[in-house]
Amino acid sequence: MGLAAKGLMPTADNTDMRRGSLPTVRLAAPGGSVVCERCELALTTVSRLRRMRTHPYETGTGLLTKPATWAHTFFHSQAVDVMFLDRDLRVIRLVAHVAPWRVAACRRASAVVELPAGEAGRRGVRLGLRLVSNPTASV
Repeated sequence: MGLAAKGLMPTADNTDMRRGSLPTVRLAAPGGSVVCERCELALTTVSRLRRMRTHPYETGTGLLTKPATWAHTFFHSQAVDVMFLDRDLRVIRLVAHVAPWRVAACRRASAVVELPAGEAGRRGVRLGLRLVSNPTASV
């Protein structure tokens, strides 16, 4: 299944045209419980670099990087929770509270989601959870 079929392609509905902003999706469990309200999509090297220069994560926000097998917190001012996903957006590894200036990796991962530290636990994220994505409307 491709990126478009999973709702991970930028569209007019989920692209905020303000300078420096990235397209976003809403990540949820199949039952409807929301994992991330505004998950920014970093699908290119340029978009990844753009996100590194922006503000820290807030509750309900995150970053989905695809393709990716690792995440770092270099230059971050706060710890993050890192979810590693397979091709079907299933959580295959979860690393909580990755402190600034650290690296987390998973060879089998296809994508990585970064959330504010503690957010994965509050949202009930667990290994094996399969996420679904829906484009979010621009603000």
